[in-house]
Amino acid sequence: VIELDVFLGWDFVADEPEDRLIASIGDGFAMFSDGDENDPVGSSEFFGTGGSHWAKSPWSTDETLPTEDPIALEDYDYFLFAGDFEGNSTIFIETTFRQSGAGPRAIQIAAEFEDGTLAFIDEPLSLPDGSYYDFYIDVSPSVLVGDHDPTDEPVAYRVYGYDASGTGNVRITHMNFGTD
Repeated sequence: VIELDVFLGWDFVADEPEDRLIASIGDGFAMFSDGDENDPVGSSEFFGTGGSHWAKSPWSTDETLPTEDPIALEDYDYFLFAGDFEGNSTIFIETTFRQSGAGPRAIQIAAEFEDGTLAFIDEPLSLPDGSYYDFYIDVSPSVLVGDHDPTDEPVAYRVYGYDASGTGNVRITHMNFGTD
């Protein structure tokens, strides 16, 4: 078991849906973007006791994500997690995803910088079936792929789902950012 010193995190548990998107650890907020339309909850929904799973469906059925084409990428839906990442040269995500049978089989994570530049993890995460998958991912700017300054500090992280086989969802049970 890897110990993470969490400085920003979400558990999605609260009485009101909008409160579920306020960080439960640290100072941050989350939102959902339907392509280029930003809406805190958008077409997403909450499952579980107190909303402990944040979910969205449908997702893109495209087999790849156009990470090299910022204009095309604007049409893709994503979860956004924003907060204070300043002063952390190493940043890890610890999270659990689950996709329903027809949901996205791939998840890509990107750091978003103040100038709007995006930098991606090297390989997408795989969700081959409806099981819960735990991930521990290095999302430090120095290891991300993209046209960015590796010493810049991100202002947010985006989670894109794609390669869905139908209209199924992907659920996030928690999202923690920390240092090891």
